[in-house]
Amino acid sequence: FFLASSFLLGLAVLSVLSIRLAAEERAVFSFIVGSTFSVWLAYILALLRKSLSDAIFGSTALCFLLSLAFFYIRRKQGKFVLKELAMLDKKTSIFLTSVLIYVLVMNLCCVLRPDSEGNLHAMVSVWGDYPFHTSIITSFAYGNNFPPVYLQFLGKPMHYPVLMDFLSALLLLSLDIRTAILLPNVLFQFCLFASLFFLSLRLTGNRIASALSCVLFIFSGYPPGLDAFNIHFLNPIYAVILPQRTAILGMSISFIVYSLLFHAFFEQSEQVERGERGSERREGLERQNQCSVCARRRELFLAGTLIGLLPYIHAHSFIVTTFVSLFFAVFASLNALRKGGSAEFARVFPALIFLFAPIFLFALPQVLAIRTQVSENFFMFYPGWTDKNRDIILKFNWLGASAIISFILSLFLMLKFWILNLNVLSFLIPLG
Repeated sequence: FFLASSFLLGLAVLSVLSIRLAAEERAVFSFIVGSTFSVWLAYILALLRKSLSDAIFGSTALCFLLSLAFFYIRRKQGKFVLKELAMLDKKTSIFLTSVLIYVLVMNLCCVLRPDSEGNLHAMVSVWGDYPFHTSIITSFAYGNNFPPVYLQFLGKPMHYPVLMDFLSALLLLSLDIRTAILLPNVLFQFCLFASLFFLSLRLTGNRIASALSCVLFIFSGYPPGLDAFNIHFLNPIYAVILPQRTAILGMSISFIVYSLLFHAFFEQSEQVERGERGSERREGLERQNQCSVCARRRELFLAGTLIGLLPYIHAHSFIVTTFVSLFFAVFASLNALRKGGSAEFARVFPALIFLFAPIFLFALPQVLAIRTQVSENFFMFYPGWTDKNRDIILKFNWLGASAIISFILSLFLMLKFWILNLNVLSFLIPLG
């Protein structure tokens, strides 16, 4: 019921904001968006009530009520959405089914695989991370760990991104530990690959290229044990997607944010330009432009809200999506000045408030809380990315005219490092 209410809430939010999506894209986006809101809602209730059962029952009821309210506000849009969900594209559905099978096999074989004696096994990277995750999950479910403290450092407040593990704790009320971990793993890993596919489809308009992007993601990177060759970028499935549970939901949200930003900043502008070229009546043009402005603001508001909720879900995704949002905002503003002058800039710039206001409002308290556990030298200039590269670069002579030679050698060293570690992407990025 909790997962169903999350999906329904996501559908209702996308409906009330009138976010235009294809049927499969809407289904995936609805589950991610709804789960983001419902898990946060349940976590706040757990902190207030100090009870996991109150949190899951209360949040489930609130999600259903909010969904009904949103669907009532947009009754016509809601009916359209429900009809649209039945109109699935056959080719896209076949690809997504194959992704689901892949995710199921990977989790059943590599994450908490049971043997005949009841023991649970995992591959090395998962085996290293999951004791920490299971300790957090069981502390919520059985230890009433609200507000959470680190079990390894007694009494130390926990500001680790806990919401993915908190979701498993909610499911642990009615499921065993293995299922409570694997179920959200499978659901959100499927959504991660699906949202990457839809982002690629939005950028390229080509299903084959979009499917290929997922395949490249799965097979990129290297196996472990190549440190001696200065190769450190491991396969993302092995090093991130399976062991680092927080990354699954965080990266899924990131791909949705990028889709919303791209559509709001670029596709909307292209639609307005086409309208300006094809419209002969001023009233129709103004109405079209006004609709475009409203749609852009709704999309940016949703993107900003999702980014603002990220720090306690996956801090790394929060940092990256915020950076990308700043870049897009600057790029879109300059693009508006170039194409339409001050009039177009005046139409684009106010929309940025809808993006950055929710980021500031929701993220700032989380960032300040996380900041209390970050050492002073956490953010520092680290030339060369790795210890080996840094030591080589710092040993160069950086005084006088020798600094020019040192700079060229450092540039060559880093170019070699990135070509090695990016693998096939080293050749694909210039093409892009």
